[in-house]
Amino acid sequence: MTLNPYLITSMRGKRDGIAGHSERRLAIVLPSGLFAGYLGGAACWALHKLGFANVPTTIVGFSAGALTGAFWVSGQLNDHVMNLALTYHDRNRDVVRPWRIGKIFDVDRVIDSIAQDFDLATFMASPINLLVGVATEGGHGELLDVKTAKPGPFDALKAAIAMPWPMFNRHIEVNGHLYGDQIFDPLPIEDIIKATNPTDVLIIANQPKRPIDEWRLSGADLALAALRLTAPEVAMKMLGRKARLRKALRFCEECPDINIGVLYPPSSSRGLTRDAESLRHAIIETAKATAEAFGEQLNISQVVRG
Repeated sequence: MTLNPYLITSMRGKRDGIAGHSERRLAIVLPSGLFAGYLGGAACWALHKLGFANVPTTIVGFSAGALTGAFWVSGQLNDHVMNLALTYHDRNRDVVRPWRIGKIFDVDRVIDSIAQDFDLATFMASPINLLVGVATEGGHGELLDVKTAKPGPFDALKAAIAMPWPMFNRHIEVNGHLYGDQIFDPLPIEDIIKATNPTDVLIIANQPKRPIDEWRLSGADLALAALRLTAPEVAMKMLGRKARLRKALRFCEECPDINIGVLYPPSSSRGLTRDAESLRHAIIETAKATAEAFGEQLNISQVVRG
């Protein structure tokens, strides 16, 4: 994978303390990926190993990317988290149950599990901000500041992954409003730029690169839209997901004022799969490819077990 060379220079300069780079403002964007979110997690782990942990000013996460972003800000993207990714298949058998209508994806269980070991004190004290993408019941997208969210940060994270029915059965109250997963707009890049005022943006994708014109409606898109026909406005937003993604990617390619780069996993990786060996291969290859994109090497053998 190749990245915008100006973005690489900026990130390295801030990491290495080179004069003139300390005031750079990097926003790292972690788009939604459903059960392919482990690829974004592997890329983020690799960036930590390469010394970029304190480089971003803001992390912006959507759905699974919101959880990865939370671990980044709390300083917990460590070898333990990498091994959790490598055992993703075994750990999620009870979280995902296709026949459990209204709770196919058990959001409550996911957040409760994270909260047990989450370093909330370090998270709140970190200078890195975390914004997460959410949507109102009518499908309007917003960005929430997790650290200032009420009743608390875990409620904002829960809202960010609360996919619409039949995946989950309710919206989550945050700051006095009801929100769910912003599944309707996978990469609202212009809103992200307005909210973060960055000089540099690194988008960490969960799917291998494809030509923009190949981002078309899938069977899953049509199925999710059909399930929302009781709310026509929401259904139409669902059908427009890929068109908005194409527009966002074109904006990233053409934006003249900000260094924007998209870090894609290697083409050998697979997206939505529950095959344990395929998951393991994709995670390892994504971590290695992330290091290579920055012209560096990463030995991950010490954390690959089992």
